[in-house]
Order: sequence, then C-alpha cells, then structure tokens
Amino acid sequence: MQLSRNSLIRFLLRRPFIVDVTKSILSFLAHQDNKLFRRYWMWRARKHAAAKLLGLEDISLETTLNCNSRCLMCYHYYKKLQGFMSMDLFKKIIDDCHQNGITTVGLSVYGEPFLDPYFFERVEYLRRYNMGWDIH
Repeated sequence: MQLSRNSLIRFLLRRPFIVDVTKSILSFLAHQDNKLFRRYWMWRARKHAAAKLLGLEDISLETTLNCNSRCLMCYHYYKKLQGFMSMDLFKKIIDDCHQNGITTVGLSVYGEPFLDPYFFERVEYLRRYNMGWDIH
C-alpha cells in the first residue's frame, strides 16, 4: 500500500527521532552520491511508516500512578508514586487519537484506575467518540 505524502509527514512529525536518523543517513549517502541507496532508504522509511501508521488501533495511557496495594513484585512496593493526569491533557490525547484512528484506550497500566478522581469522566469522554476502553 502506498503511503500518501501528507500521511508520511504526519507520521514523521510525531516521531522526530526517525527524521533525525533519516537525515543523518541521507546526508551520509548524499556525500556518497549514490541514488540507489537513497531510494532504498526512502522506500524502507515509507514502508515502515505505512506499517506503523496503518497498524495502530489501540494505546495504553497511564492516567494515574497511584496504587493502594504494595505488591512485592511491583515497583510501587519500593517507591510511592503519586499523581493524576489532568483532564485537559487526557482530552487532548483522546482528540488526537480519534483523529488518527485509534479505537481502544487502555486506562492505567501500573496504577489503580479506580483511584483516579476523573475515571468516570474519562470513560464518558471516550464514549462520546465511540471508543472502546479497558483497564489492566
């Protein structure tokens, strides 16, 4: 599948490290004046971008690191981590996800999502976009 130029640009803007690596490779190859290698690297970059852009359907967000358990196997046992993601940041992330075709959001991988004071508000916001959600 051919990736459009706009899709490739959006993909690369969200991943500046790929741009930096590609620039360094292309600048090296430009000094070599080898068009075959430049074409090959651009083909690989487009192929990689298309696979990642078209394959991503779900994400996991760490909306809270708070946890009321101190399991021995978990890093929370050793260090008390606290805090909640602001609702404004959550809405911005979900808006961006919706625009980019994300269909499911995982809420809190390490924290206890039910300790989040915005938990039900977050679920309602996801429902507005008809996005699925789960907790880990």
